Amino acid sequence: MPSGDRHSVSRRRLIAASLGLPAASIMPTGGVGLHQGGVLPDPLVERVAAWITERQRLDALTFAWQRLETQLMSRAKTLGVDMDVARGRRLPEARAMRALDAKMETYHRKLADLAEAASIMRAVSAEGALAKVQLGLHVQGRYGWQDHALELLQGGADELGLFLERAGRRASPSARALGALRPKPRPVAGSSPFG
Repeated sequence: MPSGDRHSVSRRRLIAASLGLPAASIMPTGGVGLHQGGVLPDPLVERVAAWITERQRLDALTFAWQRLETQLMSRAKTLGVDMDVARGRRLPEARAMRALDAKMETYHRKLADLAEAASIMRAVSAEGALAKVQLGLHVQGRYGWQDHALELLQGGADELGLFLERAGRRASPSARALGALRPKPRPVAGSSPFG
């Protein structure tokens, strides 16, 4: 690749992006490292974008599965069989649903892996910290606590607070009060809470 091409990929850029580490130093512009005068984006932002893309793909599969389920319910009613029996038969809708189940399980694992990886990554920009909070909200959804949601939300909020401090802004009194309410770490499995 020509060395003057601003879209070329250097070894440093590739390694930094794949490991989620700054290539040189944290830049005030929200990126990391320098490469021919350009600034690399925060790897956390890219990780969150990947999670959102995978979630959209999973949602599309879920809607397809629901359409098939509706068709299977109609066919089961026509055949006079219970829905559980219809699911176990070799009906085209049931086969397609089983195939989608396998794909959806793969997407669920991939989403969990991406969320876990993002939860342990450290933001290198305010945008990355905000992306971490946004991912926590996406992971959480509207009901019940999901794996990694609390870690993402707390980690992103803490990191955003650090970036605001570095920018010369102080946390508001309400933000400091919320920080005091931070949940205590859970005991490790097998350890006694009594010391």
